[in-house]
Amino acid sequence: MKIMNNRNRNRKQKKKLKSSYYVFVEGETEEIYLNEFKDYELNNKIKMYIDPQLKSCDALCSNKKSVDDVIKILRDAEQKEYDKVFYVFDKDVLLAQDNNTTKGKQKPSEKLKVMKEKLKKNRNIIILENSPCFELWLLLHFIFTTRSFNNCDDVVDELKKHDSSYRKCKTIYREYRDKLEFAIRNAEQLDGEETESKAQIYKIIKELLLMVKTNS
Repeated sequence: MKIMNNRNRNRKQKKKLKSSYYVFVEGETEEIYLNEFKDYELNNKIKMYIDPQLKSCDALCSNKKSVDDVIKILRDAEQKEYDKVFYVFDKDVLLAQDNNTTKGKQKPSEKLKVMKEKLKKNRNIIILENSPCFELWLLLHFIFTTRSFNNCDDVVDELKKHDSSYRKCKTIYREYRDKLEFAIRNAEQLDGEETESKAQIYKIIKELLLMVKTNS
């Protein structure tokens, strides 16, 4: 009886351990950053697959895919070997497509709202927003700000005040790594503020670093 109890306990512990992740990202910069993070930090202890094919613009702005189609893609990923599925999008792309949506058709931001509602009870599929864009996460490595930026170019201009050599799609994780804890604290604090600005990608970084520590 004790042996069975121990086995059950071990099974429960394994179930609690989230050791594989599937991440859908929108932009090339995010893909490069997360792949660099994976190579440098995870050391095969945690499995993370970064998939750039499900883009918010392609998925939510196209008439070819409905909200239910996107949800199916996310749920299919969850049903495979992955414990958590993250869907990361940049709000500036979504809003730009809103403006280009034909009158009478559902806007991408409205589709996203529907998708969040349908998935809110699923704790293993997590939708993360960078607003206006991923570069805000990089800026938070240098300063804390609640400023609502008009667009991503404004964020990049501010970022270049701290890193004059910054350019999109630059391999940057290792270069900024010594500021990572500061950035996570800033992004976490920003998440609780009443502002349009968000850098929720920090949740992936924070969780995976914790899992690496747990598995060490």
